[in-house]
Amino acid sequence: MTDTLIQSPGRVIFQNISWQTYQSLIKDFVSEPAIRLTCDRGILEIRKPLDPHESYRKLLGRLIEAATEDST
Repeated sequence: MTDTLIQSPGRVIFQNISWQTYQSLIKDFVSEPAIRLTCDRGILEIRKPLDPHESYRKLLGRLIEAATEDST
């Protein structure tokens, strides 16, 4: 039986998750790169960065692109 240990904005933790279930979830979320999955001894954590983190990530990406642009 799967039990939810923690549920908060951007984070859910389950226990009693099999390795096969974890592997299946990784395949299911391959098109969602912002979602992070970790599993350790049957405890699965699913995390999604909150909106401010995503905004900073996008801004940083744009800054790097601008800094590395070829101006020739």
